[in-house]
This record gives sequence, structure tokens and C-alpha cells, in this order.
Amino acid sequence: MGNISLRQLNGTSYAIDGCEKLSSRQSMKLNIFLNSLVDASVERSQQSVVITPSVQEKHVIAKTLKTVAEFLEKQNLAVECDDAVAAILGARNEEKAQSETIFATLKAIQSDAVEVKIGFDTFCAFCDEILKITLRPYQYKAAYLLSVGRGGFDFSVPGAGKTIITYAAYAHMKSQGKVDHIFVIGPGSSYNAWFDEFNTCFGEYPEFENLAECTTKDCKLYLSASAKNHKEISFINMEKVRLLTKEIVQCVSSSKVLLVIDEAHKIKSPNAAVTNAVLEITKHANARVVLTGTPMPNGYEDLYSLTKTFSPFEDILPYNYNQLRLMTKNDASEKQAATIREKLGPYYSRISKKYLLATKELLPPNYHFVPCEMEEEQRGLYDRLNGFFGKLSDDIDEDILMAFKKAMLIRKMQISANPALLQNSIISSMDELKEEYAEGAKKEKSEIGELVKADRELMSGFAASTIAKTVNRYSKGSLSTSKNAKAVEIAIELVENGKKVLIWDIFVKNMGILKEMLTDALGDTVEMINGSVTGAERQAAIKRFREGSSMVLLANPATLAESISLHKVCQNAIYVNRNFNAAQFIQSKDRIHRINMPTGTTANYYFLINSDSVDGCVDERLTIKENRMLAILDADDIEVGGSELEDGSIMSTQDIEESFMR
Repeated sequence: MGNISLRQLNGTSYAIDGCEKLSSRQSMKLNIFLNSLVDASVERSQQSVVITPSVQEKHVIAKTLKTVAEFLEKQNLAVECDDAVAAILGARNEEKAQSETIFATLKAIQSDAVEVKIGFDTFCAFCDEILKITLRPYQYKAAYLLSVGRGGFDFSVPGAGKTIITYAAYAHMKSQGKVDHIFVIGPGSSYNAWFDEFNTCFGEYPEFENLAECTTKDCKLYLSASAKNHKEISFINMEKVRLLTKEIVQCVSSSKVLLVIDEAHKIKSPNAAVTNAVLEITKHANARVVLTGTPMPNGYEDLYSLTKTFSPFEDILPYNYNQLRLMTKNDASEKQAATIREKLGPYYSRISKKYLLATKELLPPNYHFVPCEMEEEQRGLYDRLNGFFGKLSDDIDEDILMAFKKAMLIRKMQISANPALLQNSIISSMDELKEEYAEGAKKEKSEIGELVKADRELMSGFAASTIAKTVNRYSKGSLSTSKNAKAVEIAIELVENGKKVLIWDIFVKNMGILKEMLTDALGDTVEMINGSVTGAERQAAIKRFREGSSMVLLANPATLAESISLHKVCQNAIYVNRNFNAAQFIQSKDRIHRINMPTGTTANYYFLINSDSVDGCVDERLTIKENRMLAILDADDIEVGGSELEDGSIMSTQDIEESFMR
């Protein structure tokens, strides 16, 4: 027997025997090493050490034992393993060798090496045979990267076809017996893309279970059922994952699943409940695909959870979370940045917005800025509200003052849109504020609560009988705004030329007014989607717009800006009223400006802007934020940035300060 032996005790614990033979120096080093083990508990005696991995999963056990064996061998100790430990280490070595082979293959694919050409050509031929569409050159390569090993990352920008790429990879993996189901975790609105693009790829609609629309009870029933009762594709929204982790694990474990994490930047925080839930689920998948156009919105630390999601039992990056945070704070050194590129690079593909435009996969969109003028009564209300702020006390608390400014700015946006909006509470006017208020109601004191109080005081001081009469005339329709009239005029002209139109508005009540005006002019061809429209009604409205005779879709960016594709049937969007949310704005534009648009077409955007109003500042602030985002989206490689795409607020403090007196 050698100096040291490793043996299994009871299936959960492992012993290092022969410790009494170690020198004092070796014992000291062993103690330091054992103290560094984070995935196991340790019990010491003079003759042996008992190690119990904290997670009883084969990958964690194998990793722990491998680490122990490697340490002992580095001390020039002869290590003898019993059969159980030898089998675990042998499987670990085999898996490690397989991972190294996959890594080398991925590097070869990335560099277009000659040795992978036959395999790549075979993959392309498979896609041409099995898919109903012809992939772009970059899509073949991206899908091949995902299908070679156990999945990977696609960091391409919105509109580049990440869903199609994933389905192509899935089809190839399925043909090889690697997977037989897809389980998608993503934002609730991304359901549409996964359902529709399956038809684009395979010419039929899938067996699809949308758990985002099911009750928690029904979700549990489906997830806990036997594999034969699961649809080929199961979709669940991120908000439900932490509530159903155990059941999702059971579902994913019951068959060979390709787990897809869509909009994966939403699980960047390692301490968030949804991140921990996803990390637990991903351990049980056969393959994993991670999708996001902004992998590092805040810094290098955002890569930590992404890489753990893809490879939960291995460290793709040789840095922990805190080390990555320091790289963001202090700027990563050239060596550190090169290491990240080297280690992560083979696993991901990225197509930039600049690439899509340069290769004419997309044509540049057309922008139409439509100047509008407020009516005399509307301007009077606007100027009167502007003047009211001067009556506030100079010694008012700073937080209360900011709440007043925000309330006033929203009310000015409402007057610019339609004075009829002044009749209702500030919360009821926008879906984002309704959601924020519902969250704030759970807290004793919240920013949204302060906003409501400030608005009540503001409107109390602003109220007058003459104002109420004017507002009432707008509400009853005896007065109308030029922006609404212009939006209807543009929409009618486009429809009369056989073109479908998407109209964006942030205000729920004004959407209803616009719908009445459009219906009077165009008949029963107008659809409307906002927060009050349920999932089933929403899908029916989208279907009528896409496939039926409906020519106009009125939509709210808060509910429809993300993850729905309308580019094949609609290339015209009218923006009647906007807020400062750059994420929703950019995503709303992408709904009609994506690859696979009808040949020779591009998006046409119409922006309606009242002169001498807050509309101009909204436009300026959105342009600044969008330009910052484009610097990220146009980059050919991943870069730190893109947090605007995550910001769910309707305005920032800087937005308020820079827009207040407009």
C-alpha cells in the first residue's frame, strides 16, 4: 500500500488514510489545503481525514476527489484509490478529456480551420434538408457551435435570429440523440418568438406548453407528470422559476432536455433567487444554450452567473465573482481581458447590429420626425402647469421636491399627449406606474408612494373650474389634439396603400381614444394591446394582425416591446407618445426591423413631437441613451455596457432635471 489511500466510506463520505505517515510540513500543507475546500465538510483525526462533499451530485463529488488527489500527488505522495474512488476519478478524467476535445473543436470552428470543414459542411447540408428556410452564413456557424458540444452562448444583438439559430442546433442535436425536448426559461413575452419561429424553421407549429399562462397549480401538475405527457417544447417565464424549481428539475430530469435561458442577462446576480433557481435547474439538463445581446451590462462580474448556467460543474473562467467585480472597478488588465477572451471565446458567437447593416442583412431604417403644435387650450394648460411649480416653497425637502418634479413632468407629458388624461390618477395612466404602485403598496414607504402624495397635492393646487371644463371637453371629444389627428392621418394613408401599421403610445386612455378615431375611419381592422389585455386576448389580437385583415395594431411598449416579431407583415411604426425608457424604445423598434424582412424593405419610423414641449427633451434623452447602447450593440466582440436595456424605470433623476422646465 502507498503512503496515502483514498477510499469511499458510505457513499456520501470519503477518507484519506495514512495521515500519520506525513511529515510535519506535509501535515501543515494538508491542513491549509483542507481549509480551502469550499464544496465539502472535513473531519480530522491523527490517522485519517473524512471528507463529505456538500452537494451529493456526481460532478461535485468527482471534482472534490480530483482536487484532493491532485493535491496529494503534488506533495510527491503515492496515492492509492479503492475501486469506488478509482471509478469516479476515471469518469472525471474521461469527461475532462471530452471537454478538452470539444474546446479544441470549438476553437477550430471559430477560426474556420480546415480540419473541421467536413463536419461543418455536413451540418450545413443537414440544415438545408431539415429546415424550411435557408440560414444566413453566420447562422450556420453559430448553430454549429451550439450543436458540437453541450450547447453554448449566443450573444448576438436583437433581431439577428437567435431563436432560429437555437432551433437549428436543437434539430441537429436531436438527430444525434443528444436531446429530445426543449425547456425554455425567459421573459413571458418571449413565448411568441419560440412558438412562431418553430413554424418558420420546420413548417409546422410545435407541441408547445406555455406555462407562463398557467396557474401555479396547473404548472405543478404538468411539470410533475411523466415525460410522455410533456410537450416537445415547454416554456416558462422567469418569475415562476423560483416558485417551481423542484418541479422543473423533475421535468428536466425525466428526459434528454436542451435547456434554453433567453434574455439571460436577467440572471446576472449570483445572489438573486431566480439565478439560484436557474443554476439548480441547469445541473440536470443534457445541454444548455444561453442567449443575450448584452452579456456584461454592468461589468465583468455579469459573466459569472452566465458561465455557471452553461457549465455548472466547471469553471470556464479562472476568476471568481469578486475578482471579476474588481476587474470592472479597476479596469481589467490586458492579460485579464485576454484570458477572458481565450477561455470564453470558443463557446460563443456574436453578430453585431453594425454587421447586419454592413452585409445588408438589414437595410438602414427610415426616420420621419413629424412636428406638431398644441392647440390653444392645450398650450394654456401646459404653460399654467409649468408656472405652478414656482409657487412651491424653496425650503421643501429634497426628496419631496424630486417627487413633485416627477409628478409634474408626467402631468406635462400627459397634457402634451391629451389633456383628457388629467382626469384620472397619475398611476392609472401608464402600465409601468401601475406595476410600480402594486410593488410599492407592499412597503411602508416607497418612492411611488411619495409620487402619489406629491401628485395629489400638485393637482389640488392646479385644479380650477376653468381647467376642469377644458379637460372635460378633451375627454368628451369636442376637443382633439393635433398629435392624435396626425397619427390617424398617417395611419389612414399607409393603410390605404395596403400597408399595416404599428402605433406605439405609453398612455392607456389615449390608446382607447386613438382606437375610436381609427375605427371610425377604418372600420373593424384595429387591434389594441396594453396591460389590461389578457394573454389569450393578446395572442388572438396578434394573430389577427399578422395573419388576418386587421391593419392597425395599437400597442403599449410596456407590454409588447420585447420578444415579438412583426417585421414580416409590418414595416411602419408611429410613435405618438414616448417616455424616457430606452430599453422599451429600442426593443419596440426591433419589432419591425429584423432579419428576414420582405426583400428590399426596411422599417419606417414616424415620431410625433409637439414643439416647445417635453416631447423634445424625451427625444433628446432617448437619442443619448440609444447612442450609448449602439456603441455596445455595434461592437463585434462583447463589451461592458448595455444596462439601459435592463432599466425598467420610466425616467431617471437626470431625465427629470434636464427635462423639467421644457
